[in-house]
Amino acid sequence: LMNVMLFVSNDKKLVYCRILKSASTSMLKEFLPSIDSKLKEHSLSDEQIDALAFRYVKNKLSDEEEQYPKLALVRNPFHRIVSVYLDLFDTSSSHFSYENYWFGVLKRNMTFGEFVNTIAQIPDFFKGPHFAPQHFILSYITNLNSISWFRIDKDQKLLTSFLRNYNIDLLYQNRQVKNYDYKSFYTKDLLDKTYKMYEHDVKYFGYEDEYHELFNSLV
Repeated sequence: LMNVMLFVSNDKKLVYCRILKSASTSMLKEFLPSIDSKLKEHSLSDEQIDALAFRYVKNKLSDEEEQYPKLALVRNPFHRIVSVYLDLFDTSSSHFSYENYWFGVLKRNMTFGEFVNTIAQIPDFFKGPHFAPQHFILSYITNLNSISWFRIDKDQKLLTSFLRNYNIDLLYQNRQVKNYDYKSFYTKDLLDKTYKMYEHDVKYFGYEDEYHELFNSLV
């Protein structure tokens, strides 16, 4: 259940299924005030949003909430896991949140390759919400056909139209400060390991073109 993060707006009659590193902080910035109207009075920072998320998150829905439409945002898995690496393994930060994860298998000075090789050996159920496949997370919540999912890097018009029905205007937050090319982190061996981890994400959410483009860019 650690991968299941549900946010329910009874006001909008909508459930947001959170997937980390897929514009989830941005989504919660707009969504949390519809859960608790008192939050409308405050301009929340990214850190405050993530802290408040623990207060409002659910891992199970009531019978009535189960009937609400469900929304999820997904992302190119090859880009997402690089974003996770840059965020969590920031050596300039004084805090390493995964220090005790799986008896300390993750070290804050790991290279991207060492990181991928390590998490590739962990079963999906135990990977945790940063590393678990998006397909796996959503499938654990309910039948994927019951979730309106949108790719943040490919479905902007469709997502904007969907959110407009709920009076939600999504403004992206928490972007990486440094510009980077996620493709530069890969070798063919690392791409193969990452593809095997996230094969269902690639196929179900339609990222085959991104996979082939990345594959062909590698020497």
